Amino acid sequence: MQKMKNFLAVFLTVIMIVGVIPVAHDSFVLLSNNYASAASNDASIVVNLALSKVGTNYDDGYCLAFVKDMFAQAYGFTSTACCAYKYSTRYMDSTSRNDIPLGADVFFTDGSSQTCKTCHHNCGHIGIYVGDGYIVHGWSGKIQKYSIDRVIRAGYTYGGWGWHNDYPLTSRPNSTNFAGRFTVMCTSKSVRSEPYGASSTTRSVYQGDVIDVVGFVYNQYGNLWYKTDKGDYVHPTYLLAQSENCNSLPPTDYKPARFEVKADSKAVRTDPNSQGDIVRSVTRGTVIDVIGYVYNEYGNLWYELDDGNYIYCNYLSVVSSESRMPSDYLETNLKVRADSKRLFSDPYSASDVISNASRDDTVAIRGYLYNRYGNLWYMTSDDTYIYSNYLEQTETNPLIPSNYENCTFVTTADKARNSEPYAVAMESTDIPAGSTVDTIGYIINLYGNKWYECADGWFVYDSSLNRLCPTFYGTEPVNIGNSVYAKIRNRATNKYITNIETGVSQGSLIGRDKDEGLDQIWHFDLVDEKTYKITSMKDGWVLDVNNYATANGTSVEVYYTYNGTPNQQFYIFQKYDGYYIMAKHSGRMVDMAQDSFTMATWDGQDYQFAPQEFDLIFLNDHTWTWVVDKQATCTESGFKHQYCTVCGITQNTNTAIPATGHTFGPWTSLSPQRHQRRCTVCNFLQTGTHNLEITEVPVQCMVNGSRT
Repeated sequence: MQKMKNFLAVFLTVIMIVGVIPVAHDSFVLLSNNYASAASNDASIVVNLALSKVGTNYDDGYCLAFVKDMFAQAYGFTSTACCAYKYSTRYMDSTSRNDIPLGADVFFTDGSSQTCKTCHHNCGHIGIYVGDGYIVHGWSGKIQKYSIDRVIRAGYTYGGWGWHNDYPLTSRPNSTNFAGRFTVMCTSKSVRSEPYGASSTTRSVYQGDVIDVVGFVYNQYGNLWYKTDKGDYVHPTYLLAQSENCNSLPPTDYKPARFEVKADSKAVRTDPNSQGDIVRSVTRGTVIDVIGYVYNEYGNLWYELDDGNYIYCNYLSVVSSESRMPSDYLETNLKVRADSKRLFSDPYSASDVISNASRDDTVAIRGYLYNRYGNLWYMTSDDTYIYSNYLEQTETNPLIPSNYENCTFVTTADKARNSEPYAVAMESTDIPAGSTVDTIGYIINLYGNKWYECADGWFVYDSSLNRLCPTFYGTEPVNIGNSVYAKIRNRATNKYITNIETGVSQGSLIGRDKDEGLDQIWHFDLVDEKTYKITSMKDGWVLDVNNYATANGTSVEVYYTYNGTPNQQFYIFQKYDGYYIMAKHSGRMVDMAQDSFTMATWDGQDYQFAPQEFDLIFLNDHTWTWVVDKQATCTESGFKHQYCTVCGITQNTNTAIPATGHTFGPWTSLSPQRHQRRCTVCNFLQTGTHNLEITEVPVQCMVNGSRT
């Protein structure tokens, strides 16, 4: 078998010269000499290539063709099979979902309605694993990034994973081209037998200890570990490089981004230090592409450009970035939330104090940095530094970190509170597991450990805490207004969340095409600083996660009354120009199934046009009309209210309508002494005595004009 595979590899290499391989209908692949060499086995090549295709159109039913095309472009080889099922029978390596390697093929069975014309089996499904439980695959006419759970929810069964064409990949190539000496900056660190946190501990090192490093390695999960001169491994956090002993630099963090130059001129150098040769200069307004960054042996931040050269980090403004990039040019304003804070000459508390800021003062910020101890400092507009705690953003800037926030946690184990953010500080009584802890922010202590400050001034360590004030892939909940009305349209299906309740106390939701009824209009009412009650304008029932359940797939319904519980409260996040709605009690997102259009909660999916991404069509311009509740009569007042024909809300209820008074007809003579008249509306009869004025004969009544 192995000889046959070797023969096929040689055969495919020869065929590449011709450029085209005629194969079965769903396996036709065009090869090009521009494809990457098959000698490379870096999984990031096919992963990044597949991710770059997300959102593009692709013929439905050709999932295997897409996967093979990605590997052909990434590594220059392909293979044939009649369908995804048949491919899985050849190349499946494991049926486990644990530790699926990057770049592996992920196989699914069942679910598909298509039968292969060649093997007459259900075609199955296939995608490329890109990490964190997600695959990229052809789905519903587009290339999509879906979680494995999402595919299973659509009716497929997870089969397993395997290397494409039996060609194993590595997360990153191993390397030993680094040597240096590091000082331990935290209280203690474990050194392990293998470059994995689960491997056995060979020894411990402590603050101030020096470690000699002979190389580095990326393990199969993509995590960087240093190899020591004793043959064991240490994770690189809280290690300070000693410049006089570093022969070369550790690898850069790969994070593509674009920056705009904000200085008149900046030098691009061959190496990440000021001694590197100047390759060229870039001027103000120039947009540059970077592929990552590195902290050099002096702790200074340099960006690596796409041509392999380097540029120093200052006066560069983030234009776009797939994730938060460190930068010292991000303008914003921060408000002081402590009684006072000091501004220093350098980003260290041991440096000179330049000035002080008081509570509610606004500090103009032009960026931030992490000093060599890993602590976050902001740079002010007058080139001083202020430590990051107790500073609140006055304007939303998602690219700049902030550690001031009101947040509630639930403890998952018994915990102690400390008087200072250190384990050796005085402790208070324990906090039992299951308790809620209200915090106002956090602090990174001198050992690089994160502690949350409680509302009463005590501190709790960052472990065994479940956040009830969550973030969603780096974004915070947004405030869309205290009381707003909107339709909710799913961006993946283009369907509107519709209230179709018919039950006694709870009812169903479904995605439907737009209509003009109140069943698709929702009232977002701000409950507290970050959460909303969402009410249907059809009947006043509220959005509710069924039975307070937290599992994936829990149905989202409407409930007849608002109980004030977290399963009836929701966070709103804004990302990719759309909105995500998170249940407060579980941290899972409201999701519309793309096949049945039913509503449930699922883990958040961070990509555009996910089934959890919605448009909110706000209905803020009311069109009012008066509705009479009780008509006024001749003798009794009525009342009325105003009704919005757009969103269905009411205002000015019980507005009085004055009694109209009688509308009488003409007087007629009733007798020689009396006269009468009737109300033309209610038929009320009014009579009276003649008012006679004797001015002549015959005498004339001054009321009805009769004479006697």
